Amino acid sequence: MISYTMTLAKKLNTDRITILFMIRKIRKIETTKRQTGRPPADLQALSQTRMQAQFSPEGNQAVPFRH
Repeated sequence: MISYTMTLAKKLNTDRITILFMIRKIRKIETTKRQTGRPPADLQALSQTRMQAQFSPEGNQAVPFRH
């Protein structure tokens, strides 16, 4: 694990601690997704701001983009 985070840190030009925090944040997000079936609230708000055209009988309308 240490060599993996060191390699990542070098590639991303940052320190190992930052990488560990990123990994922890990603794991937390994945856990929340598994438990609730949807991403955490802060991520959900982000994904709802993205709009995508979707076909409907009334014509194309912008709807929140879902993953």
